[in-house]
Amino acid sequence: MSQGRQFAGGARASEASQQGEGEINLSDIGILNNPLDLLLIALVFGSPGLLLGTIAGALAWRTHRWAGALLGAAIGFAAWLAGWMWMRDAI
Repeated sequence: MSQGRQFAGGARASEASQQGEGEINLSDIGILNNPLDLLLIALVFGSPGLLLGTIAGALAWRTHRWAGALLGAAIGFAAWLAGWMWMRDAI
């Protein structure tokens, strides 16, 4: 008896591969699409811009370093995330 995964219609995986129908491989790793997960994913992909924007904003607006850092962080994060999405053809 042949070993293998049972397909619909009674064919086993080894029989299907012998007939030229290769196995369908699916990933068992998935990204959940709830709002919190999407927010965390965006934070991870935009984090280099957050850091660079914070540094640039604090250096550019020397009289108000904290405000410059916050403004630079927001602009850097948005620009980096938009650029990453554009380069990956997501937008």
